[in-house]
Amino acid sequence: MKGKHTFIKQLFLLIAGLGLLYAIGQFFYVRIDMTKDKRYTLASVTKDIVNQADSPVVVDVLLGGKFPPEFRKLQSETRQLLEEFATENSHIKFSFINPMEEESETLYKTIEELGIEAAQVSVTESGRQSVEVVFPWAIAHYQGSKVAIPLLKNQLGATTEDRVNSSLQNLQYAFADGFKKLLTERSKKIAVLKGNGELEDKYIFDFISTIRDYYYTAPFTLDSVATNPSGTLKALREFDLIIVA
Repeated sequence: MKGKHTFIKQLFLLIAGLGLLYAIGQFFYVRIDMTKDKRYTLASVTKDIVNQADSPVVVDVLLGGKFPPEFRKLQSETRQLLEEFATENSHIKFSFINPMEEESETLYKTIEELGIEAAQVSVTESGRQSVEVVFPWAIAHYQGSKVAIPLLKNQLGATTEDRVNSSLQNLQYAFADGFKKLLTERSKKIAVLKGNGELEDKYIFDFISTIRDYYYTAPFTLDSVATNPSGTLKALREFDLIIVA
């Protein structure tokens, strides 16, 4: 009889304990990152960028629908990462859409405007090889602005599986970089020195195009130095950085 009472007491304590844990769980939400490389653990820099949003950031991921195994993994991990962002900042909203099935002129116009291109990838499944057309991109919208975020890295000679695996490691950076372009106000100004033996535009075009997403850039010549040196110096001091290539 004593053993029966002990059992009932232990059972009661177990039920009470589970009930307490459930009650606590209603107030505290915890996500545990079990991945080896901690890719769902947001870096402090990423958190700082994400938390700059003080109004809705809407992310359309163009990976809706059914995909081969490699891209199902990219689809799944993109969703989990965006869930982490939404947990960090409730202004982050996202949805998955299939551009092959959408009949939206606005979407098609945005894809064209942002220079988003479909990727043709070779996929092997059940011993059969096929070529699939996918749009491994996300489009983030914030306060009337939008930016395209590439989800699949380009790697010459790499298999689709290798490209996807490499892209998974790069996923947090890709979104952090895209959000930074969208959320950070461009305040710094950069002068690109011209006309004094500097490199031609074709040699620095890619570099200038890249930094233009983060800073204001403008060409600057020193033609007026001989006639108005102080005025030229004053104008140059309006910039935060000078590029002399």
